[in-house]
Amino acid sequence: MVSIGRRYWRSFLPIWLFPIALFATLAMPGFPAHPAQYFFFLVFPIAGFCAYPALRRWRLGGITFAQMLLWFAIVPVLIWATMIFGIFGLASR
Repeated sequence: MVSIGRRYWRSFLPIWLFPIALFATLAMPGFPAHPAQYFFFLVFPIAGFCAYPALRRWRLGGITFAQMLLWFAIVPVLIWATMIFGIFGLASR
């Protein structure tokens, strides 16, 4: 599993950076007033552009479904959780 991450890290890097971009949208002006528009016109297209290179490896048969699930879904969720809990954990002290 780790060898797949090392071999194809360039393909997975955009989806790993997506949680940072998702969190950054909260600081954009006008987000509290129009969150749905930001999601559909900004976050959703960025997610598609980030997902394409990672899913391409799976579609071409370079990795299995389990490997894709780990590197495409679980790792970004762990990055997001670390970022959110880290920021709110530090802010609550």
